[in-house]
Amino acid sequence: MRVESIPINLIRPNDWNPNEMDDHIYQSLIESIRKLVTTNGILTKKIADQSHQ
Repeated sequence: MRVESIPINLIRPNDWNPNEMDDHIYQSLIESIRKLVTTNGILTKKIADQSHQ
């Protein structure tokens, strides 16, 4: 596992993730991450187009 900073616009929803949220909650989560600049980290995986899920 590597720790790195990536631009938030490279993070994409994971289509097979069973945790569903409506668009309003998802947008609130994105806004919260942008405002808080979380130091806890978010676990992602790099996909073929160099974005992350």
